[in-house]
Amino acid sequence: MDASFLDDLDLPLGNHNEDLETISENRLRPLFDTSSFLFCTQDRRDKGIDISYEIKRSGKHTGFRLVIQLKATESTSPNVDGSFSLQLATSNINYLLNQNAPAFYVFYIVTEDTFYYQPIGEVLKLLQDKDEKWGEQKSHIIRFQNKLDKDGFELMYQSALHYGLLQRTLKERTAFISASLNIHERISIDTDLSVTDDATIRGQIESFGIPLINDGRWKDVIELHKKSTGQLVKTALFNLTMGMANYYGGSRLDALSFFKAAQMSAKELTQPLQDYLRYFDATIRFSMGIMTEKEFEKITSSLEQSELIGQYIKLDQIRQKYMGSFDAPSGEDFETYQREITQIIKNPEAEVNLKLTAKCELLLFEGYINNSNYLSDVALINGKDEMFGPDVNERGILANKFIAANKTWSKSAEEIILESRAINNSFIYYTALLNFVKVSYQFDVFSKYFYIVMDIPGYPREEKPESSEKYEIWLDRITLAAEFFNKIGHIENTIVASSAKYELLHYLDKIEKAGILINEISSSLANYEIQPHQQKLAMLKNGGTTHEKFKNWVDGLGLTKSAKEEEFQRLRKEMIEMDEAERGATGGTEGPFFYIQLFPIGNFCFPANKGKIVYEILGIDQTTQVGFDRIFGTSIAIANIFRHPVDEEGLQECFAAYLGIESWNNIHRIRKAFFENGFKRFEN
Repeated sequence: MDASFLDDLDLPLGNHNEDLETISENRLRPLFDTSSFLFCTQDRRDKGIDISYEIKRSGKHTGFRLVIQLKATESTSPNVDGSFSLQLATSNINYLLNQNAPAFYVFYIVTEDTFYYQPIGEVLKLLQDKDEKWGEQKSHIIRFQNKLDKDGFELMYQSALHYGLLQRTLKERTAFISASLNIHERISIDTDLSVTDDATIRGQIESFGIPLINDGRWKDVIELHKKSTGQLVKTALFNLTMGMANYYGGSRLDALSFFKAAQMSAKELTQPLQDYLRYFDATIRFSMGIMTEKEFEKITSSLEQSELIGQYIKLDQIRQKYMGSFDAPSGEDFETYQREITQIIKNPEAEVNLKLTAKCELLLFEGYINNSNYLSDVALINGKDEMFGPDVNERGILANKFIAANKTWSKSAEEIILESRAINNSFIYYTALLNFVKVSYQFDVFSKYFYIVMDIPGYPREEKPESSEKYEIWLDRITLAAEFFNKIGHIENTIVASSAKYELLHYLDKIEKAGILINEISSSLANYEIQPHQQKLAMLKNGGTTHEKFKNWVDGLGLTKSAKEEEFQRLRKEMIEMDEAERGATGGTEGPFFYIQLFPIGNFCFPANKGKIVYEILGIDQTTQVGFDRIFGTSIAIANIFRHPVDEEGLQECFAAYLGIESWNNIHRIRKAFFENGFKRFEN
């Protein structure tokens, strides 16, 4: 068939602008480095978006994107300063501003075969500086002078990376802070929020808007606003609430507009609400690129003295400082954290939400400390049983101590759960549920695989009660927590809750359900660059759950009897003889004395002027001495003598440092040196 027949058909005419667009797009796409950028295909032309790219990092997809509006011209004269001018519709600028990704205008000059670019944030900043009412104009002339070269592509990449990480951090931080805002008693609100007149709508939004936002229902607030007419009288509180709702809903330009309106009548608000307004307004400006990071930090620093929001900033700083000590933890770090948190809780001026948040923070770490103490106590009993046989009284003392601590902790956890539900603070409520399950699961694992080995005649072991109902409660709680954090967009807590649920399912041998869940977590992580969680996920998939790792550790300990039984019995016999000889000895060196617990064989004392000898026996260097020197004279220092040399005061890994007969040889050496130097055992 002759193709010339097509010439007479009524077909769409070509468009020169479309040709330019195609030429420019085909010319631009190969310039993006495929190792860093992945072109995202589009089924249709967007309303102002021509090209979209996802950035990659270390060969992995991050889910972070950037979008480009491409313009092209064949001939245009440069301005005096060498820049090129382009008229852009206000509607197009607004559309790019509403994208949940860094957006760029790229201008292609065909005659020069050169691309110029302008970030949308820079465009907005220029328009804002020129006229705050720029949105009322139909179009604007924008100048382009930045050539899209290697530095330009790097700027695009870093913008997408920084923006993705920034948005996740900001949303989680603002979710944490907005949860503290409790301006009215909260009530149950039906899902359709049925109202008819503007006054009622305004009253609903002012009274219940922020509680709805904290429950993840910002869309309901926005829909409620849409029911109003153009005559709605807006107050500062109304504008603050609507700004927060649009911020969480992703409508950044609308959020900025509401916050700006609230600023104009900010004096209507109480000082704490004015501080919230400053915080959220700065957050939205920073996220849109209108405010620099230095300016943002200046505002948040100034808010540290705020009556309410400043205390939340302080609480966050306390937590971050303590978590930063995890690489080299010590009892002193926890005591400092506990003291600073308790000061907030006992502060009579502190608001109830703040106190509950602080209690919830403390709940998690106190639970972990209790569980760690359980391991230490059981290890101590097993170690002493091995050396000297079972001691009923000592077992009773340690058991009662742990039971009391665990009861106190469980009671505190339930009180926080009930209190947070009573005031409808969903963020604290679900965080408390999550923390309760994480600590309870950890203890269940510890007590299942690590327990007192030796039985005492006449004291039969108690049967453990049926646990299926307990586990179902834990699963329900952690599922609710994961769903809530996902709903409000708190990615960090969503992943933590989902990972904890996976561990619990795996622990309960619900492998199929656990497998489905781990795949869902993987999909979520694909959209965010959260390196620590990506690493943890990889570990979880490969035997990295708490129960798998702990069981492997316990199995690796083995029994001392399997490690050269005859040698062990000789060492044990000699140490018992040293104890007996000490009991029969009279007199001794004059004090004052320092006291030290040699874990796992007990407490000893030595003359204060003999510290150098003790340090030499234990292999304690000058750096480590600082930690011991702080304690001697005021309390009992602890040295885990499964370790050699002893490189830190405290129990450290407890029995994890155990190396079989090698460890007992070291213990025997230390005990003998203490005996020969007259450093005696003492009883509490």
